[in-house]
Amino acid sequence: IKRNVDYLRSNGCKIIVIACNTATTSCMKKLREIYKDTIFVGTVPAIKLAAKLSKNKRIGLLATQRSVSQDYTLQLIKDFASDCKVFSRGDGKLISFIEHNLTTAMESEKLIAVKPAVDYFKENDVDTIILGCTHFIHFAPEIQKVAGEKISVIDSREGVVKQALKQLGQVDGSLPKEVKNKTFFITGTPKDSCDKDYQDIAKKFDIPWGGYI
Repeated sequence: IKRNVDYLRSNGCKIIVIACNTATTSCMKKLREIYKDTIFVGTVPAIKLAAKLSKNKRIGLLATQRSVSQDYTLQLIKDFASDCKVFSRGDGKLISFIEHNLTTAMESEKLIAVKPAVDYFKENDVDTIILGCTHFIHFAPEIQKVAGEKISVIDSREGVVKQALKQLGQVDGSLPKEVKNKTFFITGTPKDSCDKDYQDIAKKFDIPWGGYI
């Protein structure tokens, strides 16, 4: 993460959104210690919101295995959902499916992919499911469809965006009316099998492909 942050800072970024629950719960504290002149906005599971919305106080948390076991996440539950029963599910299989099939999977395939996770939460009688990994946001409509009308499916993106815009206003004194430069970079080691997947994602969202950092 430090290498990626250095790259973003070298391109003039004053605010960096850590758009990953796992990275936020694992590294945010350290990043703020190292880069005191950079504002970081984290992404954490919407546990506080879920606790407010849940009527039966039974909440489902769908995330990575690491996120559900992080002390940071457990502290969020203790601080904001101490009166709730939280059922956590780390679902690496679903994350992998989304990464490799986001732009190609038919709705029927998406519904099949999310069903095991949703069934787990239904079996535990939750009335609110938190999407605690940004991958799952792309399949939110399918998760909601399988969950049904009696279960609320929520995530933290609205809160993250509001916080980023608020911080941006504090830094520059005004909010941008448009984004002049947006490029989609990814991290890791280049792999031919993955390149097309990510390039397709960039194309889907009309964002220029920047390659690997």
